[in-house]
Amino acid sequence: MRGRTVRTTSKRKHFLSALAEGASVSAAARAAGLGRSSVYDWRDDDPDFEREWISAEEESVDRLEDAARARALSPQMPGSTACLLFLMTHRRPSVYRAPRATAAVVTIAQEDLRTIEEARRIREMSAAEIDAEIADINRRHEIADAARAEVFPGSARGNGADH
Repeated sequence: MRGRTVRTTSKRKHFLSALAEGASVSAAARAAGLGRSSVYDWRDDDPDFEREWISAEEESVDRLEDAARARALSPQMPGSTACLLFLMTHRRPSVYRAPRATAAVVTIAQEDLRTIEEARRIREMSAAEIDAEIADINRRHEIADAARAEVFPGSARGNGADH
């Protein structure tokens, strides 16, 4: 069984400094005398360390942006612009990665689906069939109003005033 890694202020400082300079997590962990999984465990256990880690990564990307800007202004600088762009895209995808195409998932409520089907049915009807349908709807409203008037005498709806 491996021994537990001792988390010291010095190791923390060395790791975060190396990470801010642009080292990978593995290289920064080695520079601090820590194992890669140990620093991930430390980050999971310590919210302050996690915040400092995020800040160090942001500082690292800021350095990459500075290098890319300098290279853009002076194309004679040695090094790979493509590599810088790759690192910036990987480390700050919300800024540098093109939005991915997303498939829209449309859900139609049953009521909406019935409305669409009803609209299709009506569109296929003749004028006489539509008139008959309207007459049937009005007849059902009258029956419902009469029933309501029996249950609730004197109601505004029951007197047919809203039709």
